[in-house]
Amino acid sequence: MYRLYRTSPAPIRAAGDFFYRFIPERFLRSKQTRHHLAELEASQWWDETRLEAWRLEKLRDLLMHAGTHVPYYRELFGDLGFKPTEITGFSDLSTLPILTIHQLRELGERLLPDNIDRSTLYVSASSGSTGHYHEVLRDASFYAWEQAFLLRYLRWYGMRLRWRHAIFYRAIMEMPVESAEHPPYERFRNRLILSQFHTDEKSLDFSLGMLADFTPDFLTVFPTTLLVITRYCRSRGMAPPFRPRFIVCYSENLYEEHRIEMEAYWGCPIYNRYGHNEGCISAGSCTEQRLHLSAEMGHTEILRADGTPAAAGEQGRVIATGFFTHAMPLIRYDTRDMATLSTERCPCGRTLPVLESVDGRADDLVRTRDGKVVAALRSVFAHTEGIRLTQIVQEVPGEIIIRIVPDAHFTDSVQNIILENLHHDLGGDVLDVRFELVDDVERSPSGKIRLVLSRCEVGGPED
Repeated sequence: MYRLYRTSPAPIRAAGDFFYRFIPERFLRSKQTRHHLAELEASQWWDETRLEAWRLEKLRDLLMHAGTHVPYYRELFGDLGFKPTEITGFSDLSTLPILTIHQLRELGERLLPDNIDRSTLYVSASSGSTGHYHEVLRDASFYAWEQAFLLRYLRWYGMRLRWRHAIFYRAIMEMPVESAEHPPYERFRNRLILSQFHTDEKSLDFSLGMLADFTPDFLTVFPTTLLVITRYCRSRGMAPPFRPRFIVCYSENLYEEHRIEMEAYWGCPIYNRYGHNEGCISAGSCTEQRLHLSAEMGHTEILRADGTPAAAGEQGRVIATGFFTHAMPLIRYDTRDMATLSTERCPCGRTLPVLESVDGRADDLVRTRDGKVVAALRSVFAHTEGIRLTQIVQEVPGEIIIRIVPDAHFTDSVQNIILENLHHDLGGDVLDVRFELVDDVERSPSGKIRLVLSRCEVGGPED
């Protein structure tokens, strides 16, 4: 139905927009999605024993399928003498090697099962934050689970079926326009889609006008884009063009100081979502602002550099196995992210694990002259006005370039504040710093802006 809508003439799309509001919910969401959502809304409260038993069953199903029908895993399991029917716990997974992004690209057909109708599959491209897209194949069963996880997060915030939703979408790359034939970009399903890529003044004015007209109940947006919009409005003394009930940030890190700044302007809670298009891991913040790992989607390992499990409260590399990736099984997939599990339970009462932090990619780390590896350098931009966007680039250890997209309030004193913050956080003269004023910072193909672009050697598992 959605595909038909997108390819129909403007008058038919307009009629679809009108009649959509009268379609019963059972026709808007599949029976599978509704069933999975009901299960997930129960499982978030289960005790650890019941949840782990459910998860182990899903893991066995995936491993048995992969070992029987997927050429790469069939050969691998045979070589290792690994028998899915004999696993007794998640620690048994450590017998298997980590699957890297390079292997994912090279293995190709050998990761696809021999018992599946490929005409029923769809392509899900990776987020491309490393500068290269790669494709994974998914089926209708995975899509139903994925939608159920997303809906569970939204229900945490009180979302109702027919609330208006505006999304700055990363797949929209053309310049925004408004016409009968090309609305921006659709209002089907009570949804307004705008471009994640265009943050120049003309495009921002266009998007703000659309939002003021559409008045969405909630907004989904990259945190960097929301920060640019927020500061753009504030610098012009503008009141918020609409009053959302809540805002969801996704795809990039949402930093605490930015969340506080943006909540003060928009007058609503701002929540965070973390995940990958590969479909192995997903997390969302609850109303207590704790980032809950959706343990039902897969098994997540957080490993030290030597491959041993990191303790709660200790940062490590995120390795994930997706329970519902049967169309292209990903077992012990290296997400290249760094994260830390919390040592505390959440006051909301959900038994799902809590991530204390997601600190970005392992190749987003800055290496100092004295050999230290530093993450989360966002604090060096505290108390700086006049910056629209910024990015740290490192080619060699001990040297960084800080690129700044200035706004009308930028002064050279901002650079001195950043240097003072760096010296305070890192101590001593451990980095040579050069500033560049630019029109825009480097983005991934999906529109993501990484705070750090490091091209130094990366430790840990192969990237």
